[in-house]
Amino acid sequence: MTKRPSDDSFTKLEQLDQVLLDRLQSGDVRKRAEETLKTMELDDPVSLSRSLIEAFQETKNEEVRVAAGITMRELIIPKDDEEKANRWLSTFDQTLKADMKQMALNHLSSPDRVSALLASGIITHIAFVEFPEDQWPQLLDDLIIRASSANPLMREISLITLSSLFEALNASYFESKSDEILNAIHRGIEDDVDATRAAGCDALFHYLEFMKSRFKDELDRIMQNLMKNLRCPDHRVRIQTMNCLTKIATLYYDHLRPYASDVSKVIKCIKEDQNEDVIKSALKFWIEISEKETFEDEDDEELNSHHIIRSIVKDLVPILFEKMTHQQIDVGPNQETSALLAADCIAVMGGVIGNAICNEVMPLIKKHLRDPNWRFREASTLALGGIAELLSPKIYAIVLDPLLDLVADDVRHVRDTAAWTMSQIFATDSIKFHPANKEKLIRDLLSMMVNDVPETAAVAAHCLFILAPFHIDQSDFKFFSDLQKCLKRDEPILQTACFEVMSGWIAACGPRCQDDILGTVPQIQEQLNLAKTESNKEKQKAIYGGWCAVLNSIVEIANAPTLSYHADEMMLSLMDVLELNPCVDALITIGHLASKIELRVARYMQRLQPLLIKILSNDDEDSLELTAAVYGDLSRALVDGFAPYAEETIKTLISCHTRDISEEIKTKIISAFGDIALAISGEIARYLSDIMPILRKAATNVAEVDVLNNERSIILETYTGIIQGLRAGSVADRLLPYLPDLITLIKIVAADRNRSSTAMLGALGCVGDILQSLGPQARSHFADRRIVKLVMQGNHSEDETIQAAAAWVAQLLNKS
Repeated sequence: MTKRPSDDSFTKLEQLDQVLLDRLQSGDVRKRAEETLKTMELDDPVSLSRSLIEAFQETKNEEVRVAAGITMRELIIPKDDEEKANRWLSTFDQTLKADMKQMALNHLSSPDRVSALLASGIITHIAFVEFPEDQWPQLLDDLIIRASSANPLMREISLITLSSLFEALNASYFESKSDEILNAIHRGIEDDVDATRAAGCDALFHYLEFMKSRFKDELDRIMQNLMKNLRCPDHRVRIQTMNCLTKIATLYYDHLRPYASDVSKVIKCIKEDQNEDVIKSALKFWIEISEKETFEDEDDEELNSHHIIRSIVKDLVPILFEKMTHQQIDVGPNQETSALLAADCIAVMGGVIGNAICNEVMPLIKKHLRDPNWRFREASTLALGGIAELLSPKIYAIVLDPLLDLVADDVRHVRDTAAWTMSQIFATDSIKFHPANKEKLIRDLLSMMVNDVPETAAVAAHCLFILAPFHIDQSDFKFFSDLQKCLKRDEPILQTACFEVMSGWIAACGPRCQDDILGTVPQIQEQLNLAKTESNKEKQKAIYGGWCAVLNSIVEIANAPTLSYHADEMMLSLMDVLELNPCVDALITIGHLASKIELRVARYMQRLQPLLIKILSNDDEDSLELTAAVYGDLSRALVDGFAPYAEETIKTLISCHTRDISEEIKTKIISAFGDIALAISGEIARYLSDIMPILRKAATNVAEVDVLNNERSIILETYTGIIQGLRAGSVADRLLPYLPDLITLIKIVAADRNRSSTAMLGALGCVGDILQSLGPQARSHFADRRIVKLVMQGNHSEDETIQAAAAWVAQLLNKS
């Protein structure tokens, strides 16, 4: 029974027109109107729906009608809202639903385009809910009939509605009407009215995926119409046509061989069209063809590829290069332009025809690399970066000097692109530097980092980062202080890049430069102290993270004796960070530092332990995972010296498994138990009654193959640590009550055809450790054919480590 609306609702319904008008306003007026409508919907959605249907009539004020349509679409029957979908299906009576559907269908013929489009949206939303319930079966017939109407706007809106349905629903809902739908789409594409033709192309775009069984039969008519529409004066038609051609290339490339000469006409769209969006669509088509032919060539060049790119490359490359000279100034970092798409197209074509692209592009690059017009210099540099991995040392020698000059060009856009191109070239490790050239480049890039806009400065920093593994050595450490100065610019994007460069340079300079590198630790400590005064916590965390990452790079290249002299200042600074604003890089660095200085880390534990326990008490999953890893490092470093901290640590780690965090993170935390067990040996037995159920539960997790293999490897490694710890403490028999769970996991891994080599090695290791620890007491557990087969497979493995483990297990089995 429909609920009777309250008196307050009647009052609001009487005022609905004004509320709807207010909804189209801004600020507080709009907010109050939306709140009122929400209250009315919650109070009595049926009455509100009837009033909205009335408000959507042609006799109403246009703005009222628009607001009513929006409200019906978004509040009454929104897509992807399960609760409101159920309400529509179960609460609304059939009469109301029929009235709303008929109202929407009637408005497809409205002379007001906005009302017609709103009606189309309402139809799509209702169909999204009702089609899966086998309701509104006559809708497709109604739309197909309207798509043939004498009214051009009705034809267009009906096709738009069909297109929306194709986009929102799956193919099964349209199979019974496929002939009628295709005829309606064809008529739309062939329509005399451009707007209808564009709608027809859009409908085809969304229907193409449903045509797999009959695409070949329809292809001639489709291609004929699309080629014709490429010449349509209306740019909307040309854009939609290009979108269709691109999707056909994606879905039905194999069918395009007979139409290779037709699709080559798309080159004219790039060369002659004056509409930027049409040009971009045409460029995307060629990128898709290139990617398709790259993939096909890799599989079977002779059988699959139509070699369309090879046949048109000589005509297309000069046109692409010309488009690259139409750069738009000050575009956003992710903004798509025809110039950038043209550059992408050249790069992807290189993946199809390889070095042959150089024959077409290099003459243009050489001609314009020093062009007086900056647009041509920038286009040449960008094209060069796109084919960097295809260039020979001989070509590098020709372009290196001009490129070095372009990094210091007067025009920022040229500098930016030259730095990017240099990074592409460095990544190939194919260029040889004269020391003077390298020093000039470093100085110019540092100048960009100091003086250019943040985005360009970050590109220069990235170039220095890519330079590091191949060309930076101890002779370049003199520039390290200049890198630090770049951090004075208060620009997050640049600061992040600077920290990455410093870490990369430290790694590149390596142990031979460790004394100079360790000499920077007091400066880093000073910077970390200065960051204590930063009031913006997010900014402070970013600064802490950057400097901690730099410290971590220092820890990785320094040897333990030399590092020990600086351990105090490093660890104290890292603990300050954990106390003030914990970041993951501080945790990583503490773990690595502990691994290097080993027993010396004991002197910091009194302060470090409560900081780590506090982090384990929060719900940040990255911090939880890394803190557990730090405890693994600490327990390995301290060995039995970890005993005073074991109980608190284990109990806190156990408590993590009762909290609302992901199963994957819970499994990763488990690994600390194995490391702690190795450190405290037999004392781990005190905690088995709490730890073992956690391992048993983790072993039952369901996940994708890669995740499952990783989780099982962690669990088996943890069991190994516990077994070895118990054996070291001469209490291995304490494992016996929990042995069936471990044997079950080993059998699961043994029977799993998708197991990883790491999981296999972990299972074999556990078998060996059990036999070594328990001897004859465990022998009966390993007669299972799955475990025997696991050992045999290990003996025949190509992995020498697995072979050795299997041989060890076989020997133990024979002994027991």
